[in-house]
Amino acid sequence: MTGDARRIRFLSLDLPPRRGGAARYHGAVIRALAPHVEVIPPRRHWLALLPSTIRAARTGAFDALLVSDLLPLGTVAWLTHVATGIPYTVICHGLDLQYALRVPRKRWIARHVLHYAERIIVNSHATAAIATRAGAPADRISIIAPSVSIPSNAPRDTPHQHPTILSVGRLIARKGFDTLIAAMAMVRERIPTAMLTIIGDGPEHTAIVAHARACGVPLTLLTNADDDALASSYAACDVFALLPRELPNGDIEGFGIVYLEAAAHGKPVVGTWSGGVPEAVTDGATSVLVPPNDPAAAARAITELLADPARARTLGAQGKVRIETEFTPPVFDARIRAAMGIMESSPHISIVIPIYGSPEPLTACLTALAAQTHQNFDITIVDDGSDPPIQLPAPNPQLPTHLIRQPHAGAPAARNRGARETNGELLLFLDADIVLAPTALECMVRALTAAPSASYAYGGFRFGWKHFAPLPFSADRLRRMPYIHTSALLWRAHFPRFDESLKRFQDWDLWLTMLAAGHTGVSIPDTLFHVRQMRGTMSRWVPSFAYRLPWRSARVRAYEHAAAIIRAKHHLPS
Repeated sequence: MTGDARRIRFLSLDLPPRRGGAARYHGAVIRALAPHVEVIPPRRHWLALLPSTIRAARTGAFDALLVSDLLPLGTVAWLTHVATGIPYTVICHGLDLQYALRVPRKRWIARHVLHYAERIIVNSHATAAIATRAGAPADRISIIAPSVSIPSNAPRDTPHQHPTILSVGRLIARKGFDTLIAAMAMVRERIPTAMLTIIGDGPEHTAIVAHARACGVPLTLLTNADDDALASSYAACDVFALLPRELPNGDIEGFGIVYLEAAAHGKPVVGTWSGGVPEAVTDGATSVLVPPNDPAAAARAITELLADPARARTLGAQGKVRIETEFTPPVFDARIRAAMGIMESSPHISIVIPIYGSPEPLTACLTALAAQTHQNFDITIVDDGSDPPIQLPAPNPQLPTHLIRQPHAGAPAARNRGARETNGELLLFLDADIVLAPTALECMVRALTAAPSASYAYGGFRFGWKHFAPLPFSADRLRRMPYIHTSALLWRAHFPRFDESLKRFQDWDLWLTMLAAGHTGVSIPDTLFHVRQMRGTMSRWVPSFAYRLPWRSARVRAYEHAAAIIRAKHHLPS
């Protein structure tokens, strides 16, 4: 059974208010599946769950099982499936898989649990690889990374006196705190005022304190820190560093949600090439990754970031943008619901992408479309007379893509051609240099569904480094200025076609034409896409100060002339 009616019973041994990444992940799963999920709290012994779960399945109390522990709760799910046919899904984090692989009896049970599962949810590609080795069919694995919320940009609680390195994690050998302390001793040779703060609890507490004392590193070690203390520490640090490693017993860092938390606070990250860390952060763009167990490499990375605040700010800012587009709770919720078969019925979208010139931007554009949480769409690419003709990237079977070629006629004509040759209830016009956030389509569909009087939905976007926040829909504002991007989702029935005689401001003209017909829009308070600034693409932007200069560049004069044409066409005051 799929759809909104599906009832899910969730069995877990690790739930909030327990601390740790796994407990928080499971809490987020419960939030995502509400109200379709019933949570069964842990019992004294897992075997007590088996008879009650089988009885409940036979009476139709639920339609699917979800378990968060491969062993032993995966055994309950597997045996319930054998007895009743009820499908089940298993959540794996990495360490649970490694434990199962060590003992032949557990390995045999785990293989059967994974083989008969309807779906296996993992937190990273690294964990997916372990799951495959343990017997999980690759085509049933869903990789769903954790999510974090963007905090408010609160100022530092105290004046910034000492460069501070922050690390957060359970105090265990895998986290590499000994490597970090050794690296900090080297950092302090160059920057004597640098300080280290570690937040966490665990069995290595005494050893970590002793190691810091032996290395001569002043250490602030906070235990039992609440969320407010954690947020304040992230806000106050200069660099976040966690240096995990794989242990001889196979224990690895499956993902590392603390890296996301640091990025959400706009902090540069130093991590290691280990487990799922390279998926949580991007080396060179949001972080610096170093080999595990290499204090000298870690010290160089930390020292360079402290010595180059501009680079540190850039890494932090780019990390925050990545969080906003890839790791927000709505992204996580939609992916969990899809994995569990809870799919809201939704209209079909026809996406039209005109392109003229280089096909290079298409790869990122199509990759972002493949990652959408709303997958009910088709893609039409209109090659508007490129010389040589556009060749599409390698085909992706998940993306129904159609290529149209036509003599060069301009973007409005290419968009109209694409609209004519598609039949989706909704239309979305993208430029090839646009990279959608994973939930962009879902957010726009949801906004239109919630506002039946609206003809189109639009949100905020980034153009290179510049962020354009979405303004609420206002007919008066729309008559004064063009503030709604072409890439809004609109109902086909209300689409009047682009004016092919216009060279600029075709989107403004479109929304004004629709306004004259009584069709209005609805805004979404989210950043829906990023326009990549590349040569040879259609997107252009002129900063507002350019219009206030005592002289006018050729581009500004051209834009002012184009705006005058739109105002004259729609009888607007100049």
